[in-house]
Amino acid sequence: MSGFTTFYNSNPFDGQPMISLPLYVYETLRSGQPAEIVRGFGAGVVLLFIVFILFAATRVLARQRVSTR
Repeated sequence: MSGFTTFYNSNPFDGQPMISLPLYVYETLRSGQPAEIVRGFGAGVVLLFIVFILFAATRVLARQRVSTR
């Protein structure tokens, strides 16, 4: 279950709501608290890193598939 929650959920399989990463970045950057803004930028970097890894893995897999034809 994804959405916004005000508490930390340490077990994602518990069935309790957990905040999605893009929404977490948006909400923490809007908060105005300096510590929360830093956390928001850190979460944004993590999100960019995840997207980059998925993109690179897709390119590598696609290149291998094309070269075997």
